[in-house]
Amino acid sequence: VLDQAKRMKMKGGRRRIWITGRIRNTVKSTLQVTQSTLGLLAAHCEAVLEPTVRQDENTLVLVMIYRCSLGLWCRQEA
Repeated sequence: VLDQAKRMKMKGGRRRIWITGRIRNTVKSTLQVTQSTLGLLAAHCEAVLEPTVRQDENTLVLVMIYRCSLGLWCRQEA
């Protein structure tokens, strides 16, 4: 009986370690995805802003709103 209990304990311990490892990996990958997404969005904004200045004011306003909301979101994340 004791041996069985010991075995169960070991299994439980291993599982707990595995779960914390999984959580840590998930957090890491989420951070990486967020960083790369922010990078892409920033690059996109820079690319979008230049031509729209010459087009029409409505698009420019949209881009400005887009940039502002992006800035707010970045500040909240940080």
